[in-house]
Amino acid sequence: MPVVTRGSSAQQSPRSRLAILAFLATAVLGVLLRLPAFVEPIGIDQGIFITAGWGLQRGLLIYRDLWDQKPPGVHLTYALGLQVFGGRASAIVWLDLLAAVGTAVFLAGTVRRAKGWAAGLATAGVFLLLALPAGIYGVGGFL
Repeated sequence: MPVVTRGSSAQQSPRSRLAILAFLATAVLGVLLRLPAFVEPIGIDQGIFITAGWGLQRGLLIYRDLWDQKPPGVHLTYALGLQVFGGRASAIVWLDLLAAVGTAVFLAGTVRRAKGWAAGLATAGVFLLLALPAGIYGVGGFL
């Protein structure tokens, strides 16, 4: 059995290919299950964040003109989301979707360093499925 080192172009084992396919299927399912959020009403926190982002785009200042006890990063993120995705409610869903995918990538990379690719991909896949608001809360994730 050949030794695989960093930078090696050795072929993947069937087990690692299966792990990658399982992750991709789980990731796609996790993303598809989030799609109904495009037609759901926004949550309370999301409404506060998007309002603060809207105000920031119009020259208002957080903690003076707009108040929320959260750090400024979330408000700035929503302001950027409005800039990129436009001033529609779907901008919030896109931000949530990007945050979920970004978190899954971060988890996969972090766990991969400690336990290997299969564990990293499994962790990311489990996160994408179990971090669904609809799976955690009643009423389809709203409230």
